[in-house]
Amino acid sequence: MKLDDYQNLRNEIMYGFSTVSPNLSIRPSPEQNGQPAKRRIRVRPIFAWYDMWIGFFWDRTKRRLYVLPLPCIGIVIDFGASP
Repeated sequence: MKLDDYQNLRNEIMYGFSTVSPNLSIRPSPEQNGQPAKRRIRVRPIFAWYDMWIGFFWDRTKRRLYVLPLPCIGIVIDFGASP
């Protein structure tokens, strides 16, 4: 819920009215329609002087793929949080 939704709920409980007009349509989130939410994939460069290795590393908890073709220099592909 957004902050406006909490304020509207509070107004309904305390004062008996809502600030949302009845003809205002609220768009449902993708999870409510049975569709999975879109995941956002981010790619960024990395320079880590302490990473003296070459190869790939999959971080399961953070859902990130580290690719280092040269020692200390590589990219991080972030797949976002798991649903």
